[in-house]
Amino acid sequence: MYAAQFAPEHEGPHKINVNLFGKPGLPEPLAFSVCPAVDADDCELVGVPQHATKGVPFKFSIVSHDKKGTKLPHSPHYHISIKQNKKKLNHTDTKNANGSLDVEVTPQGDSFITIKVKTNDHVKDSPAVVRMELKTDPSKCDIACTAVLITKLHIHAIDAYGKQNSNPNDKVEATIIRKDNKEVCPPTITNNNDGTFYVQFLSEAGEHDVDVKINGKPARDCPFVYTVPSYKTKFSIKDIFSKLF
Repeated sequence: MYAAQFAPEHEGPHKINVNLFGKPGLPEPLAFSVCPAVDADDCELVGVPQHATKGVPFKFSIVSHDKKGTKLPHSPHYHISIKQNKKKLNHTDTKNANGSLDVEVTPQGDSFITIKVKTNDHVKDSPAVVRMELKTDPSKCDIACTAVLITKLHIHAIDAYGKQNSNPNDKVEATIIRKDNKEVCPPTITNNNDGTFYVQFLSEAGEHDVDVKINGKPARDCPFVYTVPSYKTKFSIKDIFSKLF
């Protein structure tokens, strides 16, 4: 058995002729192409999502450029490591005609995902972190009521682990009805984008039936009755003058 190695000095197509004892050792020359040298700084991760959902696959791409910034027509060899909770996740790689590489992976748990891609070193934006979108648990979401000129419900979104959770996909619905005349009080719902919501409605003194749903399911202790207090104060002119004089 014989072994030979060499370092190409030029890019582009190459051919290797093999002779044994002065005669061709192969039916025809070996043909191959030498790609440009790739530095980690010339590669980048594209389309890595900020958030992912357990069991739902997501994709990102790896793109390589030459020193002039032109995309390489061939994808170099990458060392790809994708882990969640220190466990490796299987991924599927697809080479594209434009030289980029698509990577698809499916999250298996609730902890964040770390993506590391290397050539001779970490490529641009590596390592990347993808955080998981935890579902809000409606049964653990609490509501506090405050009555001023309007009544404001403070809703705190809580995940299954008892922690406040900010999920952009959470949907809050509210129904407020006066008990005495069954009048519906239209609510205004505000997402504060920090795991809290405000539900406000114009109110008069008296009892109101309040029902709040998060993602279609009742929040904790819902429905409930909230009594809007009266802020009216009775007084007479006689009482005022008797205190002044």
